[in-house]
Amino acid sequence: MEINTEAAYREACGRWTREKEAHQAAEQTRQHLMRQAVGGNIHAMEVFLETALSDIAWPRETLVSFELQEGGVRLVFDVDLPEIEDMPTKTAVVPQRGYKLSVKDLSATKLQQLYAGHVHSISFRLIAEAFALLPTVEVVVLSAYTQRVDPSTGHDADQYLLSVRVQRSQWGFINFGALESIDVIDALDRFDLRRAMTKQGAFKAIEPF
Repeated sequence: MEINTEAAYREACGRWTREKEAHQAAEQTRQHLMRQAVGGNIHAMEVFLETALSDIAWPRETLVSFELQEGGVRLVFDVDLPEIEDMPTKTAVVPQRGYKLSVKDLSATKLQQLYAGHVHSISFRLIAEAFALLPTVEVVVLSAYTQRVDPSTGHDADQYLLSVRVQRSQWGFINFGALESIDVIDALDRFDLRRAMTKQGAFKAIEPF
């Protein structure tokens, strides 16, 4: 079967042009939405933040809802965390000699510490996104919960693990140029924080803000 290279070329050019125009239109819409959000338009702020958060690829299922309050000055997050059972339970170590990986089970303490770091990292990321994307927001309140068995009923129930309230002026003291040196657990300790966590990383339920 003979291929009409000229027709194929014209079709490819037409497809590229259509895709370019669609991209430019989407970018213009995004820029317009961003300008409105930066200017404090509540609807634009909601759409802009929701779009940005939907682009985050969480390593475990994480459901985020939010509400803008007080004319867009206060932002409240409610975060449905992954459960500790969703975390990896094994670790792989490369020996100094040889090529065979050594796979070991994580201890209960290591698993708790891994989960604690993950919970605080999610919270830190969401607060950072909020302040970076929405300049009119001055206060972020974030409460994060998971599902655990209620011993009084035997059914799963939502239990809040941490709740934190952060002022923009406080957040500004964090050096984002040295993120690799920041411990997110210690970082959230700087703010108005409700959390009952042992040194081993085990959480107890708390009452959120």
